[in-house]
This record gives sequence, structure tokens and C-alpha cells, in this order.
Amino acid sequence: MLQSQIQANAQYTDGPGDPTGETPPALMWGLQEMLLSSFNTTIHVFRGWGRDSGDASFHDLRAEGAFALSANFSGGETCFVRVVSVARDAVARIAARTLRTPLAVSPAGVPFTVDPASGVVSITLSRGQPALLYPADAAPRSFVVAPVAQPSGSSNHWGLRLPQAARAA
Repeated sequence: MLQSQIQANAQYTDGPGDPTGETPPALMWGLQEMLLSSFNTTIHVFRGWGRDSGDASFHDLRAEGAFALSANFSGGETCFVRVVSVARDAVARIAARTLRTPLAVSPAGVPFTVDPASGVVSITLSRGQPALLYPADAAPRSFVVAPVAQPSGSSNHWGLRLPQAARAA
């Protein structure tokens, strides 16, 4: 359902070709919370994204504790999470329930632990240091954040309706 109503340009509709009167920022805030949220010292990746919600990706969203995260969700699971400590040396606590274990980290040698009870990953980072968490059996070529392809519809890339003649073409 989401793919038929939300367009790649952040516009959305209540039905085929019917833009809503609500603001796109309100929708985007809700979607961002589904993709990335942080509270109680833990960063939650794809917390509100169901296994059957379709593919999703984001790049450099900010989280509590001065972290920037990028991640990809495809085929019902989290493919990878990239985290950067933006402001200081810190420990990032990341909960990604659909990230398969055992985990690997790149660059090798970055210290991390996985809490067996909660599945929360704690990773120690220096200021400005990026680290990539991924399933140990994943192929490195899958670590890409790219737009999810959207079918063409009755709107242009700004969400404006196309004239009837342009739709028929």
C-alpha cells in the first residue's frame, strides 16, 4: 500500500492521483521514525518497518548521541548499518532486529559486542570514524544506499499532477 501512495519525492496521495491537503513534512517525520529512531541511549534501525513493507534505505540520518547512520533494508531484512560518530569518541548502541547474526564489522578491529538477551550491538567509535555492521556471510557489493525504484505515475518528480495529455503519452 505504501508504494502506491508515497512517491519518491516525498509527496503522497489518498488514492490514485489525489494529493492530500496535509503537509509532506508531517508524513516524512513519521516515515523517518519508522526508519530510524533513538531513545533511552539506543538507536533503533528499521524499528517500525515490517518485513513485508518493501525495500527501504536511508543515508546520513542523525540519531541521539551525535551519530549519523545509513542503512539498507531489502528482502525482509537489514542488509547493513553504517554508523559514524560525528562529535566525539563514543559508544553507539544499535538495535536492528532484522540484522542477521553473526555480525561482522568493517574496518576489521573496531570493537563491538552483541548483548545476547536484547540483540543490541554496542560499537566503540572515535570521533569521525565510520563503521559498517553487516551479516558475516554478506557480500560486500550489497553495501549500497540507492533510491528505491518507483513506477512512473500521474505526477512529476515534484508531486504535481501531469496534464491529461501527458499521462496518455
